[in-house]
Amino acid sequence: MKTIKADITPGACGLHTTVWAEVTQNMTIRLHSNSQCRNVRRLIDALPEINAYEELFKPLCDIIVMQLADRYLSHRTCMVPVGILKAMEAAAGLALPTDIAITLTETETIDLEETSS
Repeated sequence: MKTIKADITPGACGLHTTVWAEVTQNMTIRLHSNSQCRNVRRLIDALPEINAYEELFKPLCDIIVMQLADRYLSHRTCMVPVGILKAMEAAAGLALPTDIAITLTETETIDLEETSS
């Protein structure tokens, strides 16, 4: 069965998380993790095996990963829940396992014509 590994680099907290999304024989996703964050470990421990085909097409507020993130994570902009969802999506074959990124920089001006490479 396919397993996708997601290395999630944290922001200011510095607490790294690695998540493995494993497709089981009955086509559900089982999550495993290694995280320096106690709250992320609690979130992932609380997750059951997930049917990605059902879960990933629900409204965002109904997705169990996001509901448990709301319960266990105090930092509302933590990227780990999105990393979990991306790993699930790729493991289920609903997306290619492609890197994602958000880059924050302080700037003096707003240049709407600027493009990133």
